[in-house]
Amino acid sequence: MRKIPFLVLFIFACMMMAPMGANAQKVVPFPTNAGAPTLKPIFPAGAKRGSSITLNLTGTNLAGPIKFLSSFPCKATIPTENNNGKDAAKLAVKIDIDPTAPVGFHTIRIGTAKGISNTRILCIDDLPEVLKVDTNKNKMTPQVVVLPCVVSGKIDAESNDYYKISVKAGQEVSFEVLGRRLGGTIDPQINLIDTKTMRELPKSHSNDSPGAQTDPRLRYVFQKEGDYLVEVRDVSYRGGEDFYYRLRMGDFPLATSPIPMAMKRGTKGNVNFA
Repeated sequence: MRKIPFLVLFIFACMMMAPMGANAQKVVPFPTNAGAPTLKPIFPAGAKRGSSITLNLTGTNLAGPIKFLSSFPCKATIPTENNNGKDAAKLAVKIDIDPTAPVGFHTIRIGTAKGISNTRILCIDDLPEVLKVDTNKNKMTPQVVVLPCVVSGKIDAESNDYYKISVKAGQEVSFEVLGRRLGGTIDPQINLIDTKTMRELPKSHSNDSPGAQTDPRLRYVFQKEGDYLVEVRDVSYRGGEDFYYRLRMGDFPLATSPIPMAMKRGTKGNVNFA
């Protein structure tokens, strides 16, 4: 008996399942609401848990908000002063973040009578928040910060940002830039520089850390007490409004991957991190 090739059978089955002729049903596209709100990226894209902040959101169709949605516990209030809530392009929302809110990446959305917006990332952190100043683009005029902290900034084209930190001999510090993981365009990298020699410290360069998309992470032990510069830039010296980042510095773990990397649901077991 002659066997029919598998490819022939597959093509025949596809033809039989496809609608044919006048009896074919037209595919109706899923309806979209052109009046639904949309959100642009948030800056700064994070806040400390237990804090009260005002989110200055921008986007389209933001007028008439009726609901603030978040993946973290908080109390949200939409102020009515200065005609807030009537401008389609911007909206201020005051949020009181719960002190027990989990640290990590979270999402927010805005709801109006015409629909729900896209999601945007907002980080909840346990480190003190600092905003970048525009005078830190030169090694001679770095922005002085105190460890631990997280700095929110944006990179300009053909520009570097410099932050000066003070450490003790033997002090271990973790450095991490959240950029691409925030949904931004930046491809960031970190360099550590000795303020006395203005040279890069050995093995202090980080870019494209495993498990962090294109974001860098670095754990460094400083051999000598003193002041050092933390340099942040885009690897291709690009910049602009979408090149925002969060530079985290302090004594915190940097986990690359869990071991084991999978478990059967309904079971219990120990998970280690490398």
